[in-house]
Amino acid sequence: MARQFSSAGSAQTLGTASGTHPFGSAFSLSAWVYPNDSATGIFEGIICHNVSSSASYFGLSLSNGFVRASIRDASVTHPCSATGTYTSGQWTHVGFTTDRSTNHSTYRDGGNKGTITDFHPFDGPYSDLLIGGEGTYWSKLNARVAEVAVWSILITEVEMAALGAGVSPLLIRPDSLWAYWPLTGNESPELDRWKNRYDLTLTNGPTKTDHYPIILPYGAAVGYPFVTPTVSEEYKMFLVF
Repeated sequence: MARQFSSAGSAQTLGTASGTHPFGSAFSLSAWVYPNDSATGIFEGIICHNVSSSASYFGLSLSNGFVRASIRDASVTHPCSATGTYTSGQWTHVGFTTDRSTNHSTYRDGGNKGTITDFHPFDGPYSDLLIGGEGTYWSKLNARVAEVAVWSILITEVEMAALGAGVSPLLIRPDSLWAYWPLTGNESPELDRWKNRYDLTLTNGPTKTDHYPIILPYGAAVGYPFVTPTVSEEYKMFLVF
């Protein structure tokens, strides 16, 4: 399942505890998003800092039909958008990788890579991590979101392509996986299904909705609320849900 965020009414968000973030060094992000609009003239926050000042921040958003990362140093915001536009009303994979120096890339559907190479360290101070809008610099997200993952390294283009093809984040560099929120919509708080357990606090109740099908490790030994069916040996490596 997934979480549905609405732009109507009060902001709906999922957030970690204050100060919880992976952004002190190189990191990568991945998520599945089902946009309900083209985010014309605004920045609908998917994954971002819940910042209250303009000093320095990062955010991955939907804006004017593009998947866009915003990197802010002091008083200047540097955009990094994936090439081409997404289509409203269908699932889209979004991703971002950065070394926090001169290598920043945004992805759409496992490819369509857009890169900026200027020096942008976006040094804090950081606040908590927010999914779904709305902070000082982000508009409310009008979309479904699922399979959010954060790594403490730069994952490769091949690995991002695998994620865009539906491979679970649990199968990509698990030794460097920082957090994994499938957003099943079954619990409050929304659980981090990885070892660090950065569970997400719900604000104004983003609702449960349909999930994009992904390829999971056999056995689903991460606390998913289902039992893996018995399958023949040759199909035990991956299961699609």
